[in-house]
Amino acid sequence: AVIAAVSRFAIKDVILAAHWSQYRPESERFRAGLASAVESLGQAGARVWILEDTPDLPFNPSRMAKRRFVPDGALAPFTFSRDEYDRQRAVFRGMVARLGEAAPFRLLDPAPIYCDAVACRAVRGGRLVFRDVHHVNRSGSLLMAPVLAAAFAAESAPFGRPSVVTGSDRRELAGVRSR
Repeated sequence: AVIAAVSRFAIKDVILAAHWSQYRPESERFRAGLASAVESLGQAGARVWILEDTPDLPFNPSRMAKRRFVPDGALAPFTFSRDEYDRQRAVFRGMVARLGEAAPFRLLDPAPIYCDAVACRAVRGGRLVFRDVHHVNRSGSLLMAPVLAAAFAAESAPFGRPSVVTGSDRRELAGVRSR
C-alpha cells in the first residue's frame, strides 16, 4: 500500500527511520527486506533516505533533568562517549554498506548534530534534546530540520550509489559525499 501511494501521489522523497538496532540489522533477512523496500520505493519514483539512529543514551535525560540542575538554572550536561555511539551503530553501518548499488539510497547521519568527536550530548544550546533514551524531543527534531532541508535540496547529486549526508557543516550539505 505504501509503495502504491508513493507512485500514485508522486511522492518525491521517502525517509526510512527506525530504531534500527531493535530490528537485528545483522541478519540477512533484515538486510534483504530493507533492500527490497528501498528498491521498490525507488522504482515507484521516490528518492530514498535512510535516517541512522540517534544515540541510545545510557540514561533517561527527561527523568534526570527533573533532578539535576546547576545553580544558574541551566541543565547539567548529560553526555556519553562518542566511541560508544559509534559501537552502537557499527552493525547497522555494516549492513547498510552491503545494500550496495542494487538499492540506491542516501544515508542521513545525525551524529554531528548530537555528538562531537568525544561525546554525545543530551543537551544542546542549553536545551534538552532527547525525550528518552532513544527519541529526540521537539528541540532535537528542530536541530535536524536544516540537515533534511539541505539534503532534499541536493537534487543534482545522483542516487546511483549509497552516500552519506551529515550535519557537520550545514553550509556544505548540498555537496553530498559519496562512499
